[in-house]
Amino acid sequence: MNDRVRRVMAWAPMAGVAVFLVRAGLVWERLPARMMSHFDAHGNPDGWMGKSEFFAVSLLLLLPVFVLLEYMADRVGRRKAVVGWALIALTWLSAAMVLSVMWGAIDANLYQTRLNVFPVWILAIATVPLALGIGIDWRWWMSRQRRKAAAEHVGPVQVTAEERHGSSWMALIMLTIAGLVTVLPLAALPKQARTATLWTVAVVGLVLLVAVYWAWRGFVYRFTNAGVEIRALGLRLRRIPLSQIKEFRSERVNPLTDFGGWGIKGFGSDTAYIWGGRTALHIKTYTGDVYLGHENPDRLVRDLEALMKTAR
Repeated sequence: MNDRVRRVMAWAPMAGVAVFLVRAGLVWERLPARMMSHFDAHGNPDGWMGKSEFFAVSLLLLLPVFVLLEYMADRVGRRKAVVGWALIALTWLSAAMVLSVMWGAIDANLYQTRLNVFPVWILAIATVPLALGIGIDWRWWMSRQRRKAAAEHVGPVQVTAEERHGSSWMALIMLTIAGLVTVLPLAALPKQARTATLWTVAVVGLVLLVAVYWAWRGFVYRFTNAGVEIRALGLRLRRIPLSQIKEFRSERVNPLTDFGGWGIKGFGSDTAYIWGGRTALHIKTYTGDVYLGHENPDRLVRDLEALMKTAR
């Protein structure tokens, strides 16, 4: 029963899209041929386009995102119920934010009024911490075991083995997405709105390019006498002390359905570091499970076995 309810809730925002399309059809004849299609931060129009273009571009940009979010909420929820509900909440907030803008745009064109942006800011503020919180392993960062284990090692850190895990295919896909995200909005928007949108597109494009570089370079796993270190972009993301490792093994995984995607994915007490592929080193610790993506996880198993023997 819970699974059925979760699936219905995961796909329910699509009903909002259907209602929006029904309303658009009902007022189609009353809408102007050239609609106000872009608004500034105060709700004043600064861009216009034909009404057929407006709805076509809106659906082209929104439907793939909605379908992906709802698919992830459905699939991930089967493995981690709490995370599934968190993703559903994120999907609902995202849908409410976007549909409120679209609904308000119709009202603004029907009644020649400003777009009411107040609800959009409220929803955006609620969405950001939820989106960030889903990817953080709070149990690990708040645990006493982590703080105790971090203080166990005294002395220099010696690296016994180092492995890298990245994905050129994922980098290429993300580079394509970055190109589409930066080019399509500027091509679809009228000239009057492009200047106001340029900075936003530039910032989003820069963030995506950093992600492209990250996917290409990937994660670095260092096996040291202090534990297993996970690094990326020159920063240490995490250290798993040897005293916290219960067991480990190579394992087949599905990044999308098991973890909700690629990169760093933290679900409750589980955290995955993975760029592409379907294999990983699964490390069980006293505070949760860690998955290290790699094309040859058996090599990681041998590195960790050698390190554990040395430590013993």
